[in-house]
Amino acid sequence: MINDFCAHLGVARKGNENLTSIKLLEKFARTELDAGAPRTFGVLDPILLEITNLDACKDLKIKSPLFPVDPSKGS
Repeated sequence: MINDFCAHLGVARKGNENLTSIKLLEKFARTELDAGAPRTFGVLDPILLEITNLDACKDLKIKSPLFPVDPSKGS
């Protein structure tokens, strides 16, 4: 990831007094993690919620892939 980031910027040993946004480094980190990090979801601060029409969708099950780029790796 760091090598790709530096190659994109054209970093050399001397004469690199330019500034770049941290968002660009975050983009390369997201690209790297996209293929190898499974997706998970959690609610850290839940709120109380009352669903009035629950009978209509009570048996609804939703699957989400762990790896959106390659759904064959599991859900």
